[in-house]
Formats: sequence, C-alpha cells, structure tokens
Amino acid sequence: MVESTGYVLFHVLLVLFPILFYHFYNNNNNNNGKPCQTTWRLTFILIIMLLLTMTYPLEYPGGYRYDFRAIPVIIAFVYAGTVPGLLTVSILMLYRFVIGGPGFILTLISYTIAAVLLLFITKRFCALQVKRKVLAVSFVLLSLVLSKWTILLETAELDQLQFMFVFYAITWTSLITVVYIMENVNQQQVTRRELQRADKLNVISQLAASVAHEVRNPMTAVRGFLQLINNDGNLDDNQRNYIKIAINELDHAQIIINDYLSLAKSNTAGLAPINISSELKNTLELMTSYSNIQNIALDLQSKTRYL
Repeated sequence: MVESTGYVLFHVLLVLFPILFYHFYNNNNNNNGKPCQTTWRLTFILIIMLLLTMTYPLEYPGGYRYDFRAIPVIIAFVYAGTVPGLLTVSILMLYRFVIGGPGFILTLISYTIAAVLLLFITKRFCALQVKRKVLAVSFVLLSLVLSKWTILLETAELDQLQFMFVFYAITWTSLITVVYIMENVNQQQVTRRELQRADKLNVISQLAASVAHEVRNPMTAVRGFLQLINNDGNLDDNQRNYIKIAINELDHAQIIINDYLSLAKSNTAGLAPINISSELKNTLELMTSYSNIQNIALDLQSKTRYL
C-alpha cells in the first residue's frame, strides 16, 4: 500500500512539475507575440510528461497498468490545439505498442473515442467558462474510466475496482489542477498583452496630443494673416468670400483640435453645471470622422438639458 501511494505521488509530481515549470517560464519570458512558439513548447512538455508517466506506470497484479497518460492527451487537445493533440495521441499509441503486453487494443479503442470527443470539444473550449471547461475535460476522463471499468467487469477483476476509483479520483484532481494552472497562464498572457497595448496607446495618445498642439500654432498664424488680407481694400467680393471660407474651415479644425486636447488632459476635481445637449453635439462632431471611416452614420436628437 505504501509503495502504491509512493507511485501515485510520483505520477502527480510527473504531471504537476512540468506544468509548473511551463507556468514559471511564461511568467518570466516574453513570447514576442508568437503564440505558435508557445503552443509547440507546451506540446513538447506534454509529450515528455506522457513518455515519463507511461515509462514508470503503477502495475497492478494481472498485468494492469495505471498511469496519468490521459492528462497530457487532454491538455494537448484543449490548450495546444488539434494538431498537437493528434500528435500526442499518435505518440501514445506508438509507445504503447512498443511497450507491448495485453491491453493495446483497449488503449487504441479508448483513446480513439477520447480523441473524437476532444476534437468536438476543442472547437468550443476557448469560449467556455472555467467551470464548463472543468466539466468538459472531466467528461472525457470519465469516458476513459468507463472503458477501463467495463473491462474489469467483463474479466471479473472486481478486487481492483476500489483501487481503480481511488487512482482515477487522484487523476481527476491532478487534471483539474492542471486546468486551473493553464487558465492562470492564459489569463496572465492576456493581461500582459492588454498592458502592452495600453502602454502603446498611451504613448501614441501623448504623441498625438503634442503634434496637435504644434499644428494649432501655425493654424493660428495662418488665420491671423488671412484676417489681415481680408482687410485689404483691393480685394473683390469673390476673394473675400474665399478668405471667409478658409477662416471658417480653420476655425472648425481648431475646434476639433481643442476637443481632442481636452480629452488628453487629466481630469480636474470640481463640479459645474453642463449642457448635456451641447456636450453630446460636441462629442458627435468629434466622432464623425471616425464613424465615416467605419461607414457608420451618427444621428443626434436631443433637447436642451442642464446637469
């Protein structure tokens, strides 16, 4: 019993240590926006985990072998993808054939069914909540347990049913632990990308505000010279009309720049009444250019309200 417990704990270590190493590695290294490298790195770790757990199985009298091979197979499908998952299953089958002994046909059938289930689950796995992900991987593991349980009933090996349930309960616990670790890794990667994106947007916003401020200065000078030219008595009506149009367009551009710069300023404490209708109109004017690029028409219907 003590020896069996030691073997089970050894398998738990074989599963958790590579995943914790993967977790630590991702926390201390930047993937430089290359998810494919991360995928195949994880696949390599899972294959090593698979080979180790199959090399040192817990053997039960009668030629029955217990190990945690289901965990790397399931994790490969749901977190690395279809191709890494199929590669992991293929390596499992090949290594099981090389090991030899009874039970190869059972392994072939069981993991073929599991692979089909995982192919169906993988397409929707990323969109699931964590609790539903746990239920999905638990269902796949249950299918493998039921195949083993059926064989034991048919061969009247009822004496090891209790051991089987305890072993697979530990397997399920280890699998769920791995799922939560992987979810934590993925969440940290998403958070890291969002922070990098926020930093880039912040730099771009500050740069754009600086450029807008520099653009406003020559526009003010141009407007002043246009006003001086407009006072010239040698101009005809058409020329004065052209100058008026140019000044109006400069004023419109100045309003847009001022609105943009007001967004870049830090908020100041204090309360003051505002005209909601006027603020909405200003916001609409500010968003008109972006909406036109996106082929979106904006329409505002409001009444004057103060808040």
